[in-house]
Amino acid sequence: DRGKESFDRLLHFMFEAIDLERTGSVGFPEFVEWLLLITSENVQDRLRWGFQICDVRSTGRITRTEVTALIRLMFGVLTG
Repeated sequence: DRGKESFDRLLHFMFEAIDLERTGSVGFPEFVEWLLLITSENVQDRLRWGFQICDVRSTGRITRTEVTALIRLMFGVLTG
């Protein structure tokens, strides 16, 4: 199912944004930081996490390819 495949890939992007140390697992400090970011009332914090999701290669910059990939994934999730 295309929608499930897109959703799984989107989850992968999100996990990469949480796993800041790129260890393949999330430690307690990373988990707490992620929870604080997504529940923060500070729009800047939530935007920073959104940027981290798009910045797949952790370069501090988002390429056209990264943005396009994320938009395609989100569209695939929404349209199934």
